[in-house]
Amino acid sequence: MKKLFGMMTAVILTGCVVVGTSDDLDIYELAQQPTFAGFQKLYAYDTSKPFVGVNAFAFKEYASGDTYAGLTGFEAYLIYGLSGQNTLEQVEGRNIWSGFVYDQVIGHSDPVFDGFGVYAYPSSTNFIEYLTNPNGEENHEARDAGLLGQWHVPSSSISESEDEVGEDLLTSLPSMEEIVEKTGLSEEQINTILATPEDKPLAIVELLTFSDGSGEIYEPYIEATSSVLDQYGAVRDWRGKMEFFFIGNASPMFDQMVITTFPSPKAYLLMLLDDEVAPLSDLTETGLSVHWLYTAYFRDPGAE
Repeated sequence: MKKLFGMMTAVILTGCVVVGTSDDLDIYELAQQPTFAGFQKLYAYDTSKPFVGVNAFAFKEYASGDTYAGLTGFEAYLIYGLSGQNTLEQVEGRNIWSGFVYDQVIGHSDPVFDGFGVYAYPSSTNFIEYLTNPNGEENHEARDAGLLGQWHVPSSSISESEDEVGEDLLTSLPSMEEIVEKTGLSEEQINTILATPEDKPLAIVELLTFSDGSGEIYEPYIEATSSVLDQYGAVRDWRGKMEFFFIGNASPMFDQMVITTFPSPKAYLLMLLDDEVAPLSDLTETGLSVHWLYTAYFRDPGAE
């Protein structure tokens, strides 16, 4: 155990905390490295069950350092991401979903996250092996150059799908007034959704904190949306329970993350207007104390 913690401590000698602002959270901190307390919680995690790491990233506008001059923070971080693929495979890790943000539609934070990555491991032991792998393939210089700060939240899967997104519907949207009335979204929020590419799949990434602690009030809404997704060509890529902060911090803690992909932004709005879903839209207010929702797009982490 002492040897393990010594290796871990070496990982956290550098790094900084970015204190952000949020209208919804009492504490909103991004970091580049985990804390010792985070490592203690990780080491105490149940090694008998699968482990999922939820990552939320904020990138620097421009990469720091002479090596990556001329690159954006996003571009520098991609160099790091690609450099770690072999190590991920060696510890039997895999990507569940990763993508980048168009905009934050619900919730208010500064900085707004630029991307998300959800990675699965057979156990927390495999994740620790990834962190302490001595092969040196990962380009940590590129990570530091591009990353402003992040959250890493150990989590457990509730559901996961590898289904492909279906065909887009030919149905037209009703008037803006009707969409506002039935969904509870503002005109500004609807226009933000419609500002994403209309001919490309749209991912909806949600972070949820339940008003009742258990999610019982909100569950009928989750069930209603799940029951109609097929009709709109949508897939619920992943839903999981968020356990604790390994990197970064927030209070109140988010309970779950939900990622759903639609064939278009129009398909997402049509789903919200569905007769099974729209009558329950009030549950997004009564069942949630914090609700962050992002429009995003999927990116294969192994793509060139």
